[in-house]
Amino acid sequence: SDGGAYVYVLGEAYGGPVNGQDLWMRKYSIAGVMQWTTTYNSPNNLTDRGMGLVGGDGSNFYVSGDQYVDVSGNSDALLQKYDTNANLLWQKTVASAGGRRTWADVARDPGGLGVYVAGREGPSTNTDIVVKKYDNTGLVEWTTTYAGPNGGIDEGVGLFVSLASNVYVAGYERRSVGQLDDVWVRRYNKDAFQGGSAGTTKIWAGTNGGLASLGTNWFGGFAPVNGDYVVFGATSPQNNCNWDLNV
Repeated sequence: SDGGAYVYVLGEAYGGPVNGQDLWMRKYSIAGVMQWTTTYNSPNNLTDRGMGLVGGDGSNFYVSGDQYVDVSGNSDALLQKYDTNANLLWQKTVASAGGRRTWADVARDPGGLGVYVAGREGPSTNTDIVVKKYDNTGLVEWTTTYAGPNGGIDEGVGLFVSLASNVYVAGYERRSVGQLDDVWVRRYNKDAFQGGSAGTTKIWAGTNGGLASLGTNWFGGFAPVNGDYVVFGATSPQNNCNWDLNV
């Protein structure tokens, strides 16, 4: 939302046989009247995905996602800043380096101290969770990563910044091939210091204690409630397309 007056919708749209899937955005008034629609097609003319969007100050908003660099799905992480008329103010990418880099979510600091992104980096079978902070002009202030034990796929998919500028990241880790995804939550402060207090990192094991199985557990977002945080997502105990909502 944009100061409560407008609503933004983010996704993908088919750009034709040359462009492939394009990042797509639309702005509505609170009454549902469309204001504008815009798309983004990267120079690679492959899939471009919008995955996270945050506004809030009435003058600009941020979009996170990725842009494919080849047909195998290797991608650059993508962060864009727009004004409320859909003019692109700046764009920052983190190069694929032969792997999959994605910013799955974006959040701005409520005190105006910058913007945070969370996602993944690495080859398709061994990605790490990545959290990065930019200042309001797009300069990187810090980057921190997390690699789960024994390799496997780890990804940050949800991000929330509290009024005290504590950064909460939710995601999942898969410690070996064929293992369930374990829910993963970590708290950082605005300077990327994880801290030593109990509960700074929380992992909920998947069904069967995280042992090899067809089941899958992963969570993806946050919402502030009385100064705390809520983790939410879905669980498919048998990986059979039957999903349970979890909060």
